[in-house]
Amino acid sequence: MKYIIFGAGWYGGEALSYYGIKNVAFFCDNYKSGNRFEGIEIIDFEKLLQIYQDYRIVIAAMRADARLAIQKQLEEHGIEYENFYGTDARQAEENNFSGKYHFTDRSKGREKLLIILAGYKEFLWDGVFTRLRKYIPDDIDVCVLTAGYCNRTLEVLCEDNRWSYFWTEENRIAQTQNLAIRSHPDAKWIYKMDEDIFVTPGMFEELMRVYMSVQSERKYAIGIVAPQMAVNDYSYCRILDYLKCREEYEKTFGDAYFGRGSIYSRGEAAEYMWRKTLPLNGFAERMKEEAEEYSICWHRFSIGCFLMHRSFWQGMKGFMTAPEGVLGIDEEYLCRTCMISHQAIIVAERAIAGHFAYGQQTEHMKQFYNREKEKFCE
Repeated sequence: MKYIIFGAGWYGGEALSYYGIKNVAFFCDNYKSGNRFEGIEIIDFEKLLQIYQDYRIVIAAMRADARLAIQKQLEEHGIEYENFYGTDARQAEENNFSGKYHFTDRSKGREKLLIILAGYKEFLWDGVFTRLRKYIPDDIDVCVLTAGYCNRTLEVLCEDNRWSYFWTEENRIAQTQNLAIRSHPDAKWIYKMDEDIFVTPGMFEELMRVYMSVQSERKYAIGIVAPQMAVNDYSYCRILDYLKCREEYEKTFGDAYFGRGSIYSRGEAAEYMWRKTLPLNGFAERMKEEAEEYSICWHRFSIGCFLMHRSFWQGMKGFMTAPEGVLGIDEEYLCRTCMISHQAIIVAERAIAGHFAYGQQTEHMKQFYNREKEKFCE
């Protein structure tokens, strides 16, 4: 199938070089139709509407606002597309989707998918997966992922719960997530969570409700929607203010800045936030009454749990893959994509989840968890 490149400018020329002149049937442009570009006819949008089903549509626009306008134009007419970000980006994209994988597919072809990145914190699985079984809606397919190896315990867990299991031979977590999402072509909505996230009743539904609510307001283009989590370098400040204990926190741990600080590094700070919010279900009920509907995170956000539309993932060409064992690049790239493309990181403040701990806090929090495990599972 040949391509129609939407955008007859410099980026369009680069896209033509990448795809090859023999593989491009037309250019489309809202302002240059009737002309030719590199010898290829430039059609208008009305013509594209008549013929698009016979072609693959590629958006080649350098400016984010122009790209978003074209995306909206196509989406309003139900036209699928892909974005071209330059030859370097295309090569990176190919790397994001390379590698061998193994997929035990028990999906039902649903429009909603939850991927769970797991494999290294087995001591949490009883609590995390017990809560997930209770609170996952029936209309969401579940797929557990491991990067770099097959975990027999998780394989059996998935078999028992009729969930899918997906593992890659390389330990590259972005690659694993990309390949798993690509293997669920019917999923329009992607929930992602890590193995150290404790969900609460109604969390998944509230993330979706807030997404739709914000979209209907037409104030923000949406990147991702995430729940409030006490051990999170944005939400902890919001929660401290809701609970009116910022002053108490700062006396022990120093200034409560948005973005990192002691909440990221000190195990005692994570324990403090958990003590303030346990049991989770009770805290979640309180936030339904007291919290605002949503807020906007303006800095790098920890992506342990969130919801995105498939088009956002497609637009950034998947999570950015790093060398084996290197962590954080996928998060950095997602947040950078949100900032550069003017798509908001929405925090649904009445959707509550519990993030166990950041890496430096794990050993301290393991001791706390072992003492208070029943409260984590309530």
